[in-house]
Amino acid sequence: GLGRLDIPKVTSMYASLFGDVSYVVLGGAYPYKSLPGVLGAGFVSAGVSDIPLYGPGGGSLGAGNYGNSVMFVSYGVDAYKIKENLLFLGDYREYLKGLQVGGSLKYFSQGGSGTGVDEGSGSGIDIDLGLLYTPPQYKFVSGGLNLQNILPKSLGGKIVFKNGIEEGIPSAAKFGLKVDLLGKDSLI
Repeated sequence: GLGRLDIPKVTSMYASLFGDVSYVVLGGAYPYKSLPGVLGAGFVSAGVSDIPLYGPGGGSLGAGNYGNSVMFVSYGVDAYKIKENLLFLGDYREYLKGLQVGGSLKYFSQGGSGTGVDEGSGSGIDIDLGLLYTPPQYKFVSGGLNLQNILPKSLGGKIVFKNGIEEGIPSAAKFGLKVDLLGKDSLI
Protein backbone atom coordinates (compact mmCIF):
# COMPACT_ATOMS: atom_id res chain seq x y z
CA GLY A 1 0.00 0.00 0.00
CA LEU A 2 3.01 2.35 0.01
CA GLY A 3 2.13 3.48 -3.52
CA ARG A 4 -1.22 4.83 -2.28
CA LEU A 5 0.33 7.62 -0.25
CA ASP A 6 -0.07 11.11 -1.64
CA ILE A 7 1.53 13.11 1.20
CA PRO A 8 4.75 12.55 3.18
CA LYS A 9 4.42 10.35 6.30
CA VAL A 10 6.68 9.85 9.32
CA THR A 11 6.36 7.33 12.13
CA SER A 12 8.29 6.56 15.30
CA MET A 13 7.90 4.40 18.37
CA TYR A 14 9.87 3.39 21.43
CA ALA A 15 8.91 0.66 23.89
CA SER A 16 10.59 -1.09 26.76
CA LEU A 17 9.21 -4.61 26.61
CA PHE A 18 9.08 -6.37 29.99
CA GLY A 19 11.44 -3.67 31.27
CA ASP A 20 14.38 -5.42 29.56
CA VAL A 21 14.06 -5.20 25.78
CA SER A 22 14.36 -1.79 24.13
CA TYR A 23 12.35 -1.63 20.90
CA VAL A 24 12.69 1.28 18.45
CA VAL A 25 10.90 1.97 15.15
CA LEU A 26 11.60 4.95 12.86
CA GLY A 27 10.26 5.36 9.36
CA GLY A 28 9.13 7.72 6.68
CA ALA A 29 7.73 7.81 3.17
CA TYR A 30 7.77 10.50 0.51
CA PRO A 31 5.72 10.53 -2.69
CA TYR A 32 7.67 11.99 -5.60
CA LYS A 33 5.73 14.04 -8.12
CA SER A 34 8.33 13.37 -10.84
CA LEU A 35 8.13 9.59 -10.27
CA PRO A 36 4.99 7.48 -10.31
CA GLY A 37 5.64 6.04 -6.83
CA VAL A 38 6.55 6.54 -3.19
CA LEU A 39 9.99 6.09 -1.62
CA GLY A 40 10.22 4.96 1.99
CA ALA A 41 12.96 4.21 4.49
CA GLY A 42 13.06 2.92 8.02
CA PHE A 43 14.88 1.40 10.95
CA VAL A 44 13.71 -1.23 13.45
CA SER A 45 15.82 -2.30 16.42
CA ALA A 46 15.50 -4.48 19.51
CA GLY A 47 18.16 -4.93 22.14
CA VAL A 48 18.91 -6.08 25.67
CA SER A 49 21.52 -4.41 27.89
CA ASP A 50 23.37 -5.46 31.04
CA ILE A 51 23.17 -9.22 30.49
CA PRO A 52 25.25 -10.96 33.19
CA LEU A 53 28.01 -13.06 31.59
CA TYR A 54 29.62 -16.06 33.31
CA GLY A 55 32.61 -18.20 32.39
CA PRO A 56 32.81 -22.04 32.32
CA GLY A 57 33.68 -22.18 36.04
CA GLY A 58 30.76 -19.93 36.98
CA GLY A 59 32.89 -16.84 37.52
CA SER A 60 31.50 -13.49 36.44
CA LEU A 61 32.82 -12.05 33.18
CA GLY A 62 30.95 -8.77 33.58
CA ALA A 63 27.94 -7.67 31.57
CA GLY A 64 27.16 -7.76 27.87
CA ASN A 65 24.64 -6.39 25.40
CA TYR A 66 22.81 -8.05 22.52
CA GLY A 67 20.59 -6.61 19.82
CA ASN A 68 19.45 -6.84 16.26
CA SER A 69 18.25 -4.29 13.78
CA VAL A 70 17.13 -3.91 10.21
CA MET A 71 17.37 -0.84 7.98
CA PHE A 72 15.37 -0.76 4.78
CA VAL A 73 14.61 1.29 1.69
CA SER A 74 11.24 0.67 0.07
CA TYR A 75 9.48 1.71 -3.11
CA GLY A 76 5.80 1.31 -3.88
CA VAL A 77 3.73 2.35 -6.86
CA ASP A 78 0.18 2.27 -8.12
CA ALA A 79 0.63 0.05 -11.20
CA TYR A 80 -1.95 2.00 -13.20
CA LYS A 81 0.17 5.17 -12.88
CA ILE A 82 3.01 3.52 -14.81
CA LYS A 83 0.78 2.23 -17.59
CA GLU A 84 2.50 4.45 -20.17
CA ASN A 85 5.57 2.26 -19.66
CA LEU A 86 3.50 -0.90 -20.12
CA LEU A 87 2.16 -0.33 -23.64
CA PHE A 88 2.88 -3.96 -24.50
CA LEU A 89 -0.13 -4.94 -22.36
CA GLY A 90 -2.54 -3.29 -24.83
CA ASP A 91 -6.16 -3.35 -23.63
CA TYR A 92 -5.17 -5.30 -20.52
CA ARG A 93 -3.72 -2.14 -18.96
CA GLU A 94 -7.16 -1.37 -17.52
CA TYR A 95 -6.80 -4.39 -15.23
CA LEU A 96 -3.97 -2.57 -13.45
CA LYS A 97 -6.47 -0.23 -11.76
CA GLY A 98 -6.38 -0.97 -8.05
CA LEU A 99 -3.06 -2.87 -8.16
CA GLN A 100 -0.22 -1.71 -5.91
CA VAL A 101 3.28 -3.21 -6.22
CA GLY A 102 6.32 -2.62 -4.08
CA GLY A 103 9.54 -3.91 -2.66
CA SER A 104 12.15 -3.37 0.03
CA LEU A 105 15.90 -3.81 0.21
CA LYS A 106 16.84 -4.70 3.80
CA TYR A 107 20.13 -4.63 5.69
CA PHE A 108 20.26 -6.81 8.81
CA SER A 109 22.70 -6.35 11.68
CA GLN A 110 22.84 -8.42 14.85
CA GLY A 111 25.28 -9.07 17.58
CA GLY A 112 26.50 -8.16 20.97
CA SER A 113 29.28 -6.78 23.04
CA GLY A 114 31.03 -8.20 26.06
CA THR A 115 33.54 -10.95 26.75
CA GLY A 116 33.16 -13.70 24.12
CA VAL A 117 29.94 -12.28 22.66
CA ASP A 118 31.45 -10.28 19.76
CA GLU A 119 32.01 -13.39 17.60
CA GLY A 120 28.23 -13.75 17.30
CA SER A 121 27.94 -10.43 15.48
CA GLY A 122 26.95 -10.45 11.82
CA SER A 123 25.18 -8.66 9.01
CA GLY A 124 23.45 -9.36 5.72
CA ILE A 125 20.90 -8.27 3.13
CA ASP A 126 17.63 -9.49 1.66
CA ILE A 127 14.62 -8.35 -0.38
CA ASP A 128 10.84 -8.28 0.13
CA LEU A 129 8.20 -7.95 -2.60
CA GLY A 130 4.52 -7.15 -2.20
CA LEU A 131 1.25 -6.86 -4.11
CA LEU A 132 -2.02 -5.30 -2.98
CA TYR A 133 -5.16 -5.38 -5.10
CA THR A 134 -8.47 -3.60 -4.58
CA PRO A 135 -10.90 -4.15 -7.49
CA PRO A 136 -12.23 -0.71 -8.56
CA GLN A 137 -15.80 -2.02 -8.81
CA TYR A 138 -15.64 -3.76 -5.39
CA LYS A 139 -13.80 -1.36 -3.08
CA PHE A 140 -15.00 -3.21 0.03
CA VAL A 141 -12.49 -6.03 -0.56
CA SER A 142 -8.69 -6.05 -0.85
CA GLY A 143 -6.18 -8.85 -1.14
CA GLY A 144 -2.47 -8.74 -0.53
CA LEU A 145 0.60 -10.94 -0.99
CA ASN A 146 3.91 -10.35 0.78
CA LEU A 147 7.02 -12.35 -0.12
CA GLN A 148 9.65 -11.80 2.56
CA ASN A 149 13.37 -12.51 2.32
CA ILE A 150 13.23 -13.90 -1.21
CA LEU A 151 16.97 -13.92 -1.95
CA PRO A 152 18.44 -17.41 -1.70
CA LYS A 153 21.60 -17.81 0.34
CA SER A 154 23.61 -18.34 -2.86
CA LEU A 155 22.60 -14.86 -4.13
CA GLY A 156 23.38 -13.00 -0.90
CA GLY A 157 20.28 -13.58 1.24
CA LYS A 158 22.26 -14.45 4.35
CA ILE A 159 23.80 -13.22 7.58
CA VAL A 160 27.60 -13.51 7.68
CA PHE A 161 29.02 -13.65 11.21
CA LYS A 162 32.46 -12.51 12.36
CA ASN A 163 33.44 -16.10 13.08
CA GLY A 164 32.90 -16.98 9.39
CA ILE A 165 29.61 -18.83 9.77
CA GLU A 166 26.96 -17.98 7.17
CA GLU A 167 23.28 -18.40 7.94
CA GLY A 168 20.42 -18.15 5.44
CA ILE A 169 17.54 -15.80 6.23
CA PRO A 170 14.24 -17.70 6.38
CA SER A 171 11.74 -16.82 3.66
CA ALA A 172 8.03 -16.33 4.24
CA ALA A 173 4.98 -15.81 2.06
CA LYS A 174 1.94 -14.11 3.56
CA PHE A 175 -1.49 -13.60 2.06
CA GLY A 176 -4.17 -11.38 3.51
CA LEU A 177 -7.76 -10.49 2.67
CA LYS A 178 -9.70 -7.50 3.96
CA VAL A 179 -13.48 -7.14 3.71
CA ASP A 180 -15.16 -3.93 4.92
CA LEU A 181 -18.52 -4.82 6.45
CA LEU A 182 -19.44 -1.28 7.54
CA GLY A 183 -18.56 2.17 6.22
CA LYS A 184 -18.57 4.22 3.03
CA ASP A 185 -17.39 1.52 0.60
CA SER A 186 -18.64 -1.49 2.58
CA LEU A 187 -20.24 -4.76 1.61
CA ILE A 188 -23.44 -4.01 3.58
